[in-house]
Amino acid sequence: MLNKVFSGLDIPYKETKFKKAPSDYIIYKDEKNFGGADLKIFLCDHEVTVELYGEKIESIQKNENIIEKNLRNIGMEYQKEDRTFIEGEQIYLTIFSFKYKEKVKTIKED
Repeated sequence: MLNKVFSGLDIPYKETKFKKAPSDYIIYKDEKNFGGADLKIFLCDHEVTVELYGEKIESIQKNENIIEKNLRNIGMEYQKEDRTFIEGEQIYLTIFSFKYKEKVKTIKED
């Protein structure tokens, strides 16, 4: 799913952090909750947070538009927070969040 959301972006993305962050990048977090019924796990609820960072207003606006277009094209409901400027790091930040469900493959016992 995340590959579809990040499709068309020319910036790197990682879960958690970069050792040395580039000028434009994405950090994401994908929290997973597993559930089901009758002692069987067959669903995974994902809660995804995407932090988009950019040094220049033009580049972050362009990448915001790509992410929003991708989310809409796959029919994903999402939240977008207002863009903020982090004074201490001299970088812009926009946060997106969305949730989706995924079927989990059953693991067969030996």
